Amino acid sequence: MAGKDENKKKPKDAEKKHAAKAFGESHTPHDETLEEQAAKTGSAVSLEQFKKRARDEKIRQDHFENLSAFIQNKAAQISAHFLLPAGSKVADMGCGTGEITYALALLNPRVEFLGIDRDPKSIETAKKNYDLSNLAFRCEAIDVSSFRDEGLDGIINSNILHQVYSEHGYSMQSVTQTLEAQIKKLKPGGTMLIRDYMMPPANEFALLEFPLSHKNGKNAVDMSDADLLIRFAQTARPFDSAGCEGFFLEELHELLREDTRLFRLPRKWAMEFLYRKDERVRWEKELGQEYTFFTYQDYRREFARLGMRMVYSAPYWNPWVMENRYNGKFQLYTEDGNPLPPPATNYFIIAQKAGEKGSLLLEERRPLQDKPSHLDIVTVRDTRSGELHEMVREPDAYADIIPYRLTEDGRLLIYVINGAPRPVVNAVTRGNTNLDGKTWSGHLIEPITMSVDEFGSNAAANKLAILKFVEKQINLNPRPHGEVEVGLPYFPSPDRIDEAIEPVYVEVRAPKKSSWRYLPPLQEGDPSYSAWGRICELEATDILHAAQVGVLPDPRLEIRVFELMMRLGLPFPKWVGEQMPTRGKKRSTIIAEDGVAILDAIDKKTFVESDAAAEHLRAIRSVFVEEGHTQGTTRGLTSQNVEFIVTDDGIENIAIVLPLTHNWDDGLLVALDPQMLPAPQRMGASGAMLTAPSFVLPKDVRNVQEAKAFIAKKFNLEPADVKQLGQSYFTHTGVTPQRVYPFAIMADAQASLPPRWKYCAAKRVWILMYCFGCFSGDLLKGLARTHMLLDQGHGLAPTRRAELGKTRDFRLSLEKEELYQAGINSPHRIPSRILGEKSYQGHIHLDKTKTVNLSQELINASIRVDVGESLTAIRDAFVSLTETKDVRALDKDIHGVKEQLLKNKPLAAPKRNEPGSGPSGG
Repeated sequence: MAGKDENKKKPKDAEKKHAAKAFGESHTPHDETLEEQAAKTGSAVSLEQFKKRARDEKIRQDHFENLSAFIQNKAAQISAHFLLPAGSKVADMGCGTGEITYALALLNPRVEFLGIDRDPKSIETAKKNYDLSNLAFRCEAIDVSSFRDEGLDGIINSNILHQVYSEHGYSMQSVTQTLEAQIKKLKPGGTMLIRDYMMPPANEFALLEFPLSHKNGKNAVDMSDADLLIRFAQTARPFDSAGCEGFFLEELHELLREDTRLFRLPRKWAMEFLYRKDERVRWEKELGQEYTFFTYQDYRREFARLGMRMVYSAPYWNPWVMENRYNGKFQLYTEDGNPLPPPATNYFIIAQKAGEKGSLLLEERRPLQDKPSHLDIVTVRDTRSGELHEMVREPDAYADIIPYRLTEDGRLLIYVINGAPRPVVNAVTRGNTNLDGKTWSGHLIEPITMSVDEFGSNAAANKLAILKFVEKQINLNPRPHGEVEVGLPYFPSPDRIDEAIEPVYVEVRAPKKSSWRYLPPLQEGDPSYSAWGRICELEATDILHAAQVGVLPDPRLEIRVFELMMRLGLPFPKWVGEQMPTRGKKRSTIIAEDGVAILDAIDKKTFVESDAAAEHLRAIRSVFVEEGHTQGTTRGLTSQNVEFIVTDDGIENIAIVLPLTHNWDDGLLVALDPQMLPAPQRMGASGAMLTAPSFVLPKDVRNVQEAKAFIAKKFNLEPADVKQLGQSYFTHTGVTPQRVYPFAIMADAQASLPPRWKYCAAKRVWILMYCFGCFSGDLLKGLARTHMLLDQGHGLAPTRRAELGKTRDFRLSLEKEELYQAGINSPHRIPSRILGEKSYQGHIHLDKTKTVNLSQELINASIRVDVGESLTAIRDAFVSLTETKDVRALDKDIHGVKEQLLKNKPLAAPKRNEPGSGPSGG
C-alpha cells in the first residue's frame, strides 16, 4: 500500500502517534509545528526543514493520486465541505478499513484524523495499510464514550447514520442518541459533517417508470429492474416482525410512454429501490439497510434541540452514478405525471455547535408596511434611446479587506469572517424555485468589509486608514514593508446594483490564535445580532474548493482568493466540480476580436437620472428573526428590520453561460456580451463593460437538469453538452435573494450565438481585466472558474511578465505633453476609490509642475494596483523618455523625477515570483 512506502521515511512508532494521543483522555498538547517552533525561538526555519516539508508534500500528493478515482472523489467532496484551521482534531466515524480516512489525511496534512470503527478486523487492516503522522485508528463504537468532552474540532459521519438507524430496528431515537453523544465531544464552535441520505416528505407518493426489459431471471442478479422492484416491495425491512415486511406497490396499466412499465409507490421507497437497484451481488446483504430515515425538517429539529446550527444542507448528484446508473434507466414522476429529477445520490449537512443562546437560524418572519429607507431604487434614462434602467443604491460604500500571510512551506492563509449574519439569503421565495436544493442558516463565510465613505483623493491617507482598520478592528498586525495592493473591482450586478466593491490585499504577521470573535464598527440604526461571527484563518485552497461545491454562497470571497493566488504565482488546487465535455471541433472560421476594440465599438450612451417610477424592481422591508437555542428549545433571540430588493414577478434565478471554443491554432476563446451600462458610467468610466452572457430562468424551470435543458435549447445543443461551472451563488447577499447558476458549453459548429456576443482570446481577456477592470462580477467568477476547471495546460493563463511588461512604465508622448499608460487613461477604466482617483476624460495633459506632483503622489501612496501593477513606476523605477526640440527644457526636471523614484524603490516589499512565473503558469 501507499502508506507503507511513506512509513519507511518515518521515525519509530513512539514518535509518530501524536495524532492518537490528541483524541484520548490525556491533555498532552500536540507536537509543535515548525511555525510554532520558529515563533517561540524567533529563528527562521532551516533549509533542510523546508526541503523535508516539500518532499513530504510531494509524497502525499503522489499517494493520493494513486488511490482509486472513487476514493479520490469521495474524499475530495468531504474535504471541500469541511473548512477547519490547521491543528484541528477530527474523528471519522465508521471508517471501516480506513481508505477514506487515509485519503482525507493525505489531503489535509495539517489536520489530525482519527478513524473510528467497532470492527477490530477493519481497524487492524487500517493500521497495517495506512500510516501517516497525522493519522491514527481506534476500535470503538461511534458514540466515542471514552473521549473526553469538548475535545474534538470536527466529526465526520459519512454513510454511517443510516446503519445505526437500521441495525437498531429502524429507530430514529437511536440516531438522535448517537448524535447527542457525539456532540458532547465537540468543542464549542466545533463542526459536524454528515454525508448520508435524506427522506422525502412523509406520505408522498410517486410514479416510477422503467423501460421494457427482456431479463426474466429468478435471482436478483438476473432480474429486470421492474421485477426486482416487485420482489423488494415484498421483502424490504426484514428486521421488522415476521409478516410486517414490505411496502405498498401497484403496477399501473395506463402508461405515460410506450414500451415501459409504470408503478405507483411511496416516494421514499422509490428512492430506497433506486439507491440499491444496481448492487445485485450484495442484494441480500444490503436488504436490511434502510437508507432514508430523517427528512430535512427532522435534521433541523434535532440539531436545534441539541444546540447545533445547521449551517448548510445540499443534495449531491455523483456524476458517475448519474451517467452509469440513472440516465435512461428510469424516470420518476409526481402522481399527476410531471417528471421529477433523479434522487440525489447523497446529501451533505454541515452543523456547528452553537451552545446555549447561540444563534441557529436567520429567517424572514413577516413583511412590514413601512416604506424602505435604506435601499433606494433609482431610475436612469438613456438620453439617446430613452430606455429606462432601474438600479438599487446602498447609502454606504465598502471595500473588501483581505488580510493574508504566507507560511514557510508556501501555504496561503486568508483571514475571513466565519458566521457573518446575512438574513437575506433566507428571504421567503416569491414565485422562485430553489433549483439545487441548497439551504443555509444565514451565517456565512465572507470577506471582511470596511466602509470607504470617508475616503478622499489622498491615496496615502486611504492606505493609512486601511492599515489602522486591520490593526484596530481586525486585531491583525500588518507586516512592515509588506504588501498592500488594490485589486479588481467587483460589480455584483452592473445592470441593477449601483455598486463596485474593491479589494485591498494586506500582508499580515501570524497572530497568536487562528480564530477570535469579531465585532464590526456599528452605527446608530445598524442591526443588533447576538453575534457577528468570528475572524478565522483558512487555507486559500480550502476556500476555493468550498466555493466550487457550493458551501460558500458569497459571490466575492472566491474571486478575491483566486486573484491573490494569481498575484503570488501560486498553483490552484484540483477542480472538484463537474468536468467539461471533450473539445468540440476547431473553429477556423471564428475570428477572435480584440477586447479593446470590442469595448470601443459599443454604442455610446449617456445615462441621466429620471423621475420615472420603478416598475420592475421592488424594495421590501421585512422582519427577520434570529432564532437560538435556549433551555433546550428554540426561541427568538433578536429581530431585525431588513431591506432587500426583488423583481416584480418574483423570478430571481439567473443563468450565466460561458461559451468556450478553439480557433485555428487551438487557442481557447470565450464569448463575451459587451454592453453599455449605467453603473460603471456613474462611477466615472464610459459605461462600456464586458459581461457574461446570461438568461433569466423562467418559473417552469424547477431544477438544475431543467436549467441545462433550457440552455441547451438556446444553443441548439444536447443537455449533456451543458456543464455546471461550479455551484450557484447569490448576486449580493446583503441586497437581494437573487441566485446565479453558472454554466459552460463547448460551443462547436452547430451552436448558435447571438450576433452581439463576441469571441475573445482567453489570454487577452485576463490582460484586459487588469488594465481596465470593466468586467461584471459574474464574468470574473466565470473566467476564474474556467481557469481552474481547464487548468493552465489549456492556454488560459497569460504569461504576465511578457504580456504586461509594456504597461509597467509611465511614458511621455512625443510632444511630452501627455502621461500615458495602457489602461490608466482609457475612458473604459474604472477609477479606484481606494486610490483616490477621479473620472478619466482622456489623457492627462501635463506641465512641469504636474509631472513632478503626480510622480510625488505615486511615491507617497505606495499602494499598487492590479497584477500588471499599473502604478509600479514606484517598484520598477522606469521612465521612458523621447526627447524633442520643443521640450528640451523639461529634461532636467524629468531626470530628477526618475532619480527620486529610484531613491524610493526600497519602499516596496522585495519581489516575489510574478504570477505566471511559478509552477502554475499563472
